[in-house]
Amino acid sequence: MMKKYNLTHGYYTYKDEKVEINKLNPFSPMEAAEQFDTLAVAKNSKIEIVLEDKTTYITVHQWNENDEDEEVLLDEIVLTVPAEKGYYVYEVVGAWKNGETTLVFDIDVK
Repeated sequence: MMKKYNLTHGYYTYKDEKVEINKLNPFSPMEAAEQFDTLAVAKNSKIEIVLEDKTTYITVHQWNENDEDEEVLLDEIVLTVPAEKGYYVYEVVGAWKNGETTLVFDIDVK
């Protein structure tokens, strides 16, 4: 059975002919992760990243405790959890024709 989780929002933008919306406050994925209930997962688990509307692209960044990040490759929309135990924060950037959003979640690999 697949469980679904609502991720923590970071920033977002939206613009069309009638409206423009921006939430671009200074944003730290590490701080945003504090608002999410950390997921306990097994090594090499698979996490499917599903955004409600069809995106133009999705990128994922893995953050460490020094606020350094690296892009993580997805297999289509599936993220493979690291094989090493530890705490990981992920920033998901989704883009659509009219906007972009950042979502954050964190995991504890057992």
